[in-house]
Amino acid sequence: MGIRLSERFEELFTVKQTKHTNGRLLFTFLLVFVAAAILPLYFRYEDYTYAKYKAAYQEVKAAVEEFHAVKGEYPIGHPIQWDNEKQLKAFFSKGRTHGRLYYVDVEQLTQLKELKYTYLIDIDRGTLYTSQFIAYRLERWHMGTL
Repeated sequence: MGIRLSERFEELFTVKQTKHTNGRLLFTFLLVFVAAAILPLYFRYEDYTYAKYKAAYQEVKAAVEEFHAVKGEYPIGHPIQWDNEKQLKAFFSKGRTHGRLYYVDVEQLTQLKELKYTYLIDIDRGTLYTSQFIAYRLERWHMGTL
């Protein structure tokens, strides 16, 4: 074992020129083609997941608006804890404003059964947000208003 560890380490950073053979060129072309073909599939998947998210969001929004119309107040729980809502804090740090945010008390909304997201409401503006984001069109959305 005449090769020392320092020589092995230096070999890692040595640039070696390789030949451009037909096989390598074909593999590179296939790799670029696959990457380009995956993008439309990814955007279709985003559309599909956002449609499901927006339907659930609209259902909760309708229930909250109905509750507000009947009782004159929102079904609020306790104020949000910003330490637990890092994604939402990043969403609002991009120049978006908000009023007083509270968790939606789902126990008061009897028509809703099982919810995938935790919902928050801005009681000053009447805007509904989700605690978790959904990726759509290369942005993170916490509300279903596209």
